[in-house]
Amino acid sequence: MVADGQIVEWSAMEGLYLYQEIHTLDYRARHLAAHVGVITRRAEELFGLRPRLSAARLEEQIEGLMMRSHLSRRVSTRVILKCYASGSYTLECDEPSIYIGYTMRSLRPEAITLQMQLPMADYPTSASIATRQLADAVARRQGYHTALLTHGEELESEPTRPLAIVVGTTIIMAECESVEANLLERAARKAGFPIEKRRLLRSDLKSADEVLQLSWQGVTAMAHVDGRAYMAIIGERIAQELENI
Repeated sequence: MVADGQIVEWSAMEGLYLYQEIHTLDYRARHLAAHVGVITRRAEELFGLRPRLSAARLEEQIEGLMMRSHLSRRVSTRVILKCYASGSYTLECDEPSIYIGYTMRSLRPEAITLQMQLPMADYPTSASIATRQLADAVARRQGYHTALLTHGEELESEPTRPLAIVVGTTIIMAECESVEANLLERAARKAGFPIEKRRLLRSDLKSADEVLQLSWQGVTAMAHVDGRAYMAIIGERIAQELENI
């Protein structure tokens, strides 16, 4: 891992943090400046500090970390940038994925809706990671892959995995300031689909043709949500455009 610019042996660090999930391929970080912009603004708002992050230096550190970890250049790997309330930051990398670049993920999850509110939903925090882990654990216990979080009648859209409902050819998204939401919107527009920005509701699932999420890997199209079946045609088109952004 990298801690405040130095490559060190991995160790668990305590404390609350903001995070960004960065897509890398061939040791190169994609949309890194945008990720730095988001986490810097959020740290100023939430922690009252401006982290000393430079996209150019982070790019060098990511390449050095991946080279030292002897990771494959041929497939995509997630790097997680964490910014702590103290102002410190770390970079951590996962095992390589099976995908090359942004893609339409082969797994189409069986999902349920679950009443569980994200803490400070606009902010990608360690608390939101714990909430997501808990939700997925509950879903797996019931025989599903994942859960869509709801707060009352509203569907939660997580900053690092924004949700989109497709009705006909219209993409309905919640307002969200994140790199992933921006990529989803840009790819949908590039593919020629109209965008509608508003709150997402559980009732939207009844009229939806597709239910999509965008993560660092690309597009995930739900196979079923609460037993209702969905397609993946528009999702495929959006995934194709992600590599052109």
